[in-house]
Amino acid sequence: MARNFLGTPAVARPWLSPALVLALAVTTALSVLIVLNAAWAFRDDRGLLDWGSFWASGAAANRGDDPYGVYPETFSIAGDPAPNLNPPISVYPFQVAAKFDAAASRNAWDILTLAGFAACVAALRRAYPERDAVTVVAAFALAGLWHTLELGQIYLPLVAGVTIAWLLLREGDRWQAGLALGFVAAVKPQFAIIPGLLLLAGYWRSGGAGLATATAVSAVPLLFEGPGIYRSWLDATPPALEPNTLAGNSSLLAVAGRLDADWLGIVATAGLLVVVAGFVLVRRPPRLFVLALAIVVALLAGPITWPGYTMLLLPLLFVAPWERIAPGLVFLLVPYELVVQLVDRGEVLAIAAGSVYAVGIVLLAALVFRAAAWGPAGNPRFTIHPSRFGRRMGAARREA
Repeated sequence: MARNFLGTPAVARPWLSPALVLALAVTTALSVLIVLNAAWAFRDDRGLLDWGSFWASGAAANRGDDPYGVYPETFSIAGDPAPNLNPPISVYPFQVAAKFDAAASRNAWDILTLAGFAACVAALRRAYPERDAVTVVAAFALAGLWHTLELGQIYLPLVAGVTIAWLLLREGDRWQAGLALGFVAAVKPQFAIIPGLLLLAGYWRSGGAGLATATAVSAVPLLFEGPGIYRSWLDATPPALEPNTLAGNSSLLAVAGRLDADWLGIVATAGLLVVVAGFVLVRRPPRLFVLALAIVVALLAGPITWPGYTMLLLPLLFVAPWERIAPGLVFLLVPYELVVQLVDRGEVLAIAAGSVYAVGIVLLAALVFRAAAWGPAGNPRFTIHPSRFGRRMGAARREA
């Protein structure tokens, strides 16, 4: 009888198990998506797009002009200018970028964004070594990553801040996690919901440090530039409750706006915030459950949630079993190029395609809320247990 290197009888096993075949098929499909997305994001004729607005904002500030004005480099959508709408703290790094050629600085930022995202993926992979390579490939297939690279958007600091906070909160209620979340909230104010919910849940160090950091960072332009820069920003910013129905905006306000039911978006957003705030205040879930819940709530409740914002869901790829996260994840993988093509093919497709990422966020929100509500209280590291199917596939892969 043949024996293996341990001297025990060798057991014949099929070379290709069902789990391995499935993993290979998924990896191949995800790899194709990555190639298609990269070709679209880095096409020769893409132009400066959003980066042009950021560069123009920094150049204007360097000249002493209004950083929230409209200039030749400002990106426009269907003829409507889209100037920099980020808070005043964003103008300082844009001033640095504007000291260089617009195209060259844009290319450098693309490289930094891709490298920074890879570093976040590597850090999570190291923290969760039990996850296989398919998870890493799926992370790079997220449509939000490639839409960010296409536009030259500044979402890397958001992903980095959330990833750092996630890894720190695994170890305890760390104030350093609050610092990271505070910077995220200062760059995109809707994410102040995250430290706010941590504070409500009783995590005083991370929640308190987050809100304090966001306040302190936001006060810097006020001290150095005066209140005028905030007036310019507010004048350029559309009303928060006015739905922006451009394809890809995944907030509840935007989804309701596509249905011509603006009131429903306001009611749904208010209801979501009240329910989740009451839940974390009463139930006091473990800290990573609160963080995960706060991320999905901030995405749904904010007035603007572009596809790139979905990169903040990156940690969930490493903690949720595949068969549980797949229903929501598949919507987040739909290339934005396809969304743009579909929205011009009738009203129904415009509503469905324009809200495709919102569906994914809602499904992941349901997964997180269920785990937080019915998961074990002594589960601080956020474990979502696999289903029966997942356990069977895991056993098959171990035997292969």
